[in-house]
Amino acid sequence: MISETLLHKAHEKGSDADYKAYVRQFPSILTNDFKEWVNGDGRSVYAHDRSVSDGAGIAIKPEYSGYPLTQEQHLNTHQFGLSYYNPSEWWDAKKKEMLTRWVNGISPPELPEKRTKEVYVIESAEHLNAIKEKLLAIEVVE
Repeated sequence: MISETLLHKAHEKGSDADYKAYVRQFPSILTNDFKEWVNGDGRSVYAHDRSVSDGAGIAIKPEYSGYPLTQEQHLNTHQFGLSYYNPSEWWDAKKKEMLTRWVNGISPPELPEKRTKEVYVIESAEHLNAIKEKLLAIEVVE
């Protein structure tokens, strides 16, 4: 659950639409990559967190409550639930982390043009699903 203090600061900073645009500039929080590109800049899907504790309900999506995912990851969370990747506590922490970054004016990360090595931090057994999907999607060019 996002604290009232953090929500108040978010409202002072800008609108929910401003926040969504900010979050879309981050790579997926699961695999640290983008699947969509706009004018050479990576973009992610803004995935709403639908925690009832934050006011979610049927057709109700709480403000300032989401995280960046690839389209495939986003669809998987709709089909299988967030726990397909990580436990709910992990998602809650990431949701607060993203909003805190925005409120504090932390810019989205600048990614190098070409990566030579990728390191994955596995935070739960379910997190392996996201990494597996990414690795299976890599095309080998010879």
